[in-house]
Amino acid sequence: MVTGGQDRNIKLWTFGDEKCFMTLPGHNSSIDCVKFAYSDDFVYSADDTGVIKRWNLNASDSTSLFGHMKSVRTLDFYPYSDTYLVSGSNDTSIRLWDVREKVCIKRYRGHMSHVNSVKFSPDGSWIASAGAEGSVIIWDIRMSKLFMEFTERQTPATCVKYHPTDLLMAAGRSDGTVDLYDLEKRQLITQTPALHSPGAGGGQPVRCITFDES
Repeated sequence: MVTGGQDRNIKLWTFGDEKCFMTLPGHNSSIDCVKFAYSDDFVYSADDTGVIKRWNLNASDSTSLFGHMKSVRTLDFYPYSDTYLVSGSNDTSIRLWDVREKVCIKRYRGHMSHVNSVKFSPDGSWIASAGAEGSVIIWDIRMSKLFMEFTERQTPATCVKYHPTDLLMAAGRSDGTVDLYDLEKRQLITQTPALHSPGAGGGQPVRCITFDES
């Protein structure tokens, strides 16, 4: 397991052992996102200043990706390899990275506020993003442009997830609801009631979504 936090350190843990077995210093601000690559040899992390780091755990060293101007809270990998990485930031932009070349190959702009979640589609053709202003956008990687945009709701979108086989996508909201979109018809088809404990402003935010593989 890998963790990152306000102490600016990446820590690696083995289940069953109470102490972390590796600490990786190198970030200069609070870490907001950590993620294993497809192999256990590499970990990616992103911090409050927008710096993304790729850690080689065998060598305990890192390379940095620079471009975002504010916090990066969400990362996702291309489904067939970790050659390509997508990131979403509080600077309202989404960036597609070629990890081998250590460069940003495309910047997507369309959100008016923080980007809370980014996800590759199962076939790697699209990127979905969830914005704090409420919009959910799908970007076509091959055409390098905005492909679909759902703006029916202004409640902040907190997370997005593609269905593994069907042309469906779910988006969680800050009010505790989940929207389900039909991507073939390009429309919102259903919305759950707020399923989580009500707070001062209604339901509690939905932070993550997973579809049953079947």
